[in-house]
Amino acid sequence: MKKLLTLASIACLLVIGAVANSQIICEWNLTASIDPGTGLPVQGGSGTYHVVLVSLGGNSYGIAAYANNDGNAATSLVPGTAAPPGPIPKSGVGKLSFNFSATGGGLITTTATNATNTANLPYLYGGFPNNFGGPNNVAFGTAAGSSGAGNWGISGGSTLFFNAADETFFLTPHADWTHSADGILYFPGAGGNLMFGYFNLDASKTLAGVSASFQDSGQQYTGTCGIVPEGSALAMVLPGLVPLGFLMRRRRMKASA
Repeated sequence: MKKLLTLASIACLLVIGAVANSQIICEWNLTASIDPGTGLPVQGGSGTYHVVLVSLGGNSYGIAAYANNDGNAATSLVPGTAAPPGPIPKSGVGKLSFNFSATGGGLITTTATNATNTANLPYLYGGFPNNFGGPNNVAFGTAAGSSGAGNWGISGGSTLFFNAADETFFLTPHADWTHSADGILYFPGAGGNLMFGYFNLDASKTLAGVSASFQDSGQQYTGTCGIVPEGSALAMVLPGLVPLGFLMRRRRMKASA
């Protein structure tokens, strides 16, 4: 138990980037994709995954992904066998892709600057069994091995793609990390893996939004987040500042009269 607490203490302070002007510019959840033919979640997907997009200054960014502690828990006591009738377990994911849309339309080209790493913690229950889930109810720590830390595959272009080296790197389905206000420090709740990658965006384009797709075990999770560019945000504030400016001017005129 002492060793477990020590490892937890080390893992709870994951420094993603020591950049003074770093800030979260988008944060959202991915939900299970719906099969348009049946109106049901693809392969019985449930629960959500969490994404945090952090600006590190200039055209440099970081993106973090982890599981929320939700969705269907394991329904079978026999690892690697088909789940019995009923809810299919939430799946772990190891294929993560992101597309960044530009103001005015089109996608922004990405350049991967660093391989990604998982921040590992001994996988804790947190109210849910340790499993990778999916239609075959793959058990964590059995068919998939122990949770590991190391480099993910990463590629840029019109789609930023992260691929887990093996199942030990997967974002396990029930984790639930929390983070500081600027997205720099991450604190594990129920445990599991956190994925973080560094990349650049084409500096000639203005970021308007980002979409993400996570998948494995046949399940798929998708979600988007819109971004208000700094210039647009200022334009939204200016109409409210004009009356204030007139009011201050009138007060100065009265004071000088």
